[in-house]
Amino acid sequence: MLVAQVIVPRPVYGTYSYQVPGSFQNLVRIGVRVQVPFAGQVLVGCVISLSNEAEIDPENPEIQSSGKVFRYKEIENVFEDFSFLSADDLELISQISRYYLVSPGEVLSLFLPRYQPKSSKLYALNFDLTTCLDRIPRSRKKLRQGLIRFAMGNESSIGRNELLEKTCWGSGLLRDALKLDILNEINRLPELEMCRDADFDLSRDTWPALSKQQKNAYLAITNSSETVQYLQGVTGSGKTEVYLNLIYDCLRLNKNIIFLVPEIALTPQFVNIFKERFGDQVAVFHSKINDRQKYLEWKLLLEGRKRVVIGARSALFSPVPDLGLIILDEEGESTYKQDTSPFYDARRVAEKKAQILGAKLIMGSATPSLNAWSRIESGEISCQKMNQRHNQFDLPKISLIDLKKEFKAGNYSVFSGELKNKMQREINKGNQVILFVNRRGHSSFVMCRKCSHTLTCPRCDLSLTYHDSDVLHCHYCGFFVPKPSECPKCQSKAIKQFGLGTQKVESFFRKEFPGVSMARLDTDLSSKKGYTESVLSKMRNKEIQVLIGTQMISKGLDFEDITLVGILNPDSLVKMGDFSARERAFQLFVQIAGRCGRSSKKGEVVLQTYNPEQKIYEQLCGYEVAQFVEQELNIREALQFPPYTRLVYIESNSELQEKALQNLQRLYKILIEISKGLIQEVYEPQPCPIPKINRRYRYRCVIKAKESSEFWQELEDVRKNYRSMNRTRTKFLVDPESLL
Repeated sequence: MLVAQVIVPRPVYGTYSYQVPGSFQNLVRIGVRVQVPFAGQVLVGCVISLSNEAEIDPENPEIQSSGKVFRYKEIENVFEDFSFLSADDLELISQISRYYLVSPGEVLSLFLPRYQPKSSKLYALNFDLTTCLDRIPRSRKKLRQGLIRFAMGNESSIGRNELLEKTCWGSGLLRDALKLDILNEINRLPELEMCRDADFDLSRDTWPALSKQQKNAYLAITNSSETVQYLQGVTGSGKTEVYLNLIYDCLRLNKNIIFLVPEIALTPQFVNIFKERFGDQVAVFHSKINDRQKYLEWKLLLEGRKRVVIGARSALFSPVPDLGLIILDEEGESTYKQDTSPFYDARRVAEKKAQILGAKLIMGSATPSLNAWSRIESGEISCQKMNQRHNQFDLPKISLIDLKKEFKAGNYSVFSGELKNKMQREINKGNQVILFVNRRGHSSFVMCRKCSHTLTCPRCDLSLTYHDSDVLHCHYCGFFVPKPSECPKCQSKAIKQFGLGTQKVESFFRKEFPGVSMARLDTDLSSKKGYTESVLSKMRNKEIQVLIGTQMISKGLDFEDITLVGILNPDSLVKMGDFSARERAFQLFVQIAGRCGRSSKKGEVVLQTYNPEQKIYEQLCGYEVAQFVEQELNIREALQFPPYTRLVYIESNSELQEKALQNLQRLYKILIEISKGLIQEVYEPQPCPIPKINRRYRYRCVIKAKESSEFWQELEDVRKNYRSMNRTRTKFLVDPESLL
């Protein structure tokens, strides 16, 4: 009896054993997707091992072992005649599961497609032609003639459409043939049609020549045997051209590539570049691609028909055989961290994947994360630097505007006088402008000016965001309600919206610059299919002069006519009150500044702030990246935050407030018993900074610990064995980017 060990996509540890029916004996192998019964449900899991066990006696179907009775359930279905997972993939799943304290089944969901293909039907004669004709009444001439035409062909089995065409039957006659048992209907599972043509015939003769600094970086990376390397280059230094040449070399060695970008919005621009260089060998993946399309792309990768994968962090889990290179662009971006289950950091997972598969990992950015910077400084990973823009173009000048002075001068617009004048100047010249706003929507909150009551979400206890459609939205749970005409607390009509969002900036812009072509790009709009691609295409074709957007426009965009960037509300980022807030803000400001002046046209950045004396703004104006990093690392070391310690964020949530707290208090008592000396500090349970989201109350505690395999083993044991209290959920988040 063949028994398969199967992982199921549920938050449970361990594997489950299923008997392999005889009809699937030749199909079930390691890495194959199978349909299995599990806890009253039918799930799609993956086979991770096979074993032969003693056959069950039909007269006594119970197998006795150590006093226990085992009855194996059977695998119900197999979806493909090929494996989606290799042994290396299973090893990576195991390591992700252990490091991020997430069950293997939850991690498995990252590696398998959700689409379930239908098996195709093949038809063959059940008997020889004479026997088949004997079964058909002589009055059924069309059925007999069609059968003879089929039997006279060379194929022993053919598909449904071919059969109907060859026999001149309709669907009714086919059903009759099956009822008479003269045809056998065979299910044919999808198979891989391997690409035999492995020749790589692309040429880079027409590619742009590398500059001296590009060539030096390219040769240093090529000649190094290190698994992990870093490419630090100022915005506009030409890192992409170095990446393209490294990819070309990898393809020449018959190795395949994964290229990761931090934002879905960046994929269209990179896809255009990559397809121009590598043609149809480029596959695109991100969360907005539908399940069927993703499945077909994965199949083409396994067949060797596509060899370069480009996409956001989830593209890292594509089934890429013969992986030779992973490139992770804009490494400093926090979007590489997934903070919904299954939790993982694509940067760390990419490094582990490269180690397991013997591939190279190249990370690049103008502003490395503090973790990467500390590794570079210690010599743990090598770094190639490109400190000048391509073709020697200057970095844009950054100037500060004191909004307190603007307010005193009677300017109540969202645009300072200087920014407005410079925008008008660049618009008149036919150049393009980017306006960066930290928040989507129109206004951050709506408040009664008489009683100071703020309108909040009933599910989350957070202020509702006002949108131009006279609707108040909660960006955490999706709740929305029409804006009331009077205060629900004091019935005053003095309801007013406050704060700054992209819609409000758009409204001011249309009033102050009538007739100027503009577009807005934020997550409210980018969710519409094709919207982002359309806006970027219009920017490229100069149909849009001004682009207003959030963080999604801060990186990767390369338009030669952008000469001015306005940063409108930086203080909200700098003062967010989190250990990583200043790092994220500085990286963002450098990136958004780098969108302008990328050609012979000089660029300029105007940053509007109520706190121009902040040291971070001084360092930004001078592009003092090293000085900023040194200062931040000193602060992190003094306070014992990453990269000098490890953080584990633990959250308990429930619809019952007391239950959420009790669950965490119970877990806290277990955590403080972990071996003394392994944990530096465990914060006592406290309400989360956002204490309620979508009707669920939230409490947290945070662990600070040094790197230690002993500590990690104990914490893993706690995670595996802890059972949340009734009506509560417990979440472990390893290496959080933020504690908010």
